[in-house]
Amino acid sequence: MCIRDRPKKMERWGLDEAFIEVSERIKSGIHPVELARKIKEEIWQKVHLTCSIGIGPNKQVAKIASDFQKPDGITYVPPEQVQAFLNPLPVDKIIGIGPKMKKVLNEKLNIKTIADLAAFSPTKLNELFGKLGIYLHNVARGIDNTPVREGYKRKSLGSEITFEQDVEDFRTIYKALEILVDKLHKSLVKNNYLYQTIVIKIRFENFDTFTRQKKLKTPTNDKKTALKIGKQLLKEFESDPKKVRLLGFRFTALSKEKYRQKTLFD
Repeated sequence: MCIRDRPKKMERWGLDEAFIEVSERIKSGIHPVELARKIKEEIWQKVHLTCSIGIGPNKQVAKIASDFQKPDGITYVPPEQVQAFLNPLPVDKIIGIGPKMKKVLNEKLNIKTIADLAAFSPTKLNELFGKLGIYLHNVARGIDNTPVREGYKRKSLGSEITFEQDVEDFRTIYKALEILVDKLHKSLVKNNYLYQTIVIKIRFENFDTFTRQKKLKTPTNDKKTALKIGKQLLKEFESDPKKVRLLGFRFTALSKEKYRQKTLFD
């Protein structure tokens, strides 16, 4: 549960998780833990399932807290205890830090705990990871202004490949692009989406990171077009002597297929 100065909302998170904005209920006088108990009781009465609930002043803290007493507990982190709660935890407890980023943080930057991340230079994190670095640094200090988004509409589909060894041969880069496009196109079609903008991301061995994008005149779900544009956007980097560490691809400006403009061939 996320306690903030906003009306009650619920955001689904995966198959069996959700964020609930409960600030107004707390203002009315009910204690957060008591509210959590009521929610657990109602879930048990209706579907006979246990659940764990994390309570905090923002989504990141609430999500981390929810993992503490699974499968049937309540963990409450009041605002004044957030930093003490976060500091000793491993850095990958933060949403958005997966195994690959954890490895970079641990081995390259000696960032092992959330306290280490909070103490690290935000300027350096921005240089290495862009806006994500600043966001993660804020989260490590207990700051997360991400709202609970009810009825959230997906705006993009993306994925990245971090190579086990930095890559010099651009034929390998283009092969990785094909894998990303194929993977994301399947998800695009499965969810009945069209895209209008293609974005590629490339990171070199020294962590220099670049993005390039191209917007189409009309939305489409054509796989060949996506791959062609992706290759065009990558081409400017072929002559760079540095090895490539990461490649990312993203479909953005998504819309549902029913809004697609018909052509003469439809």
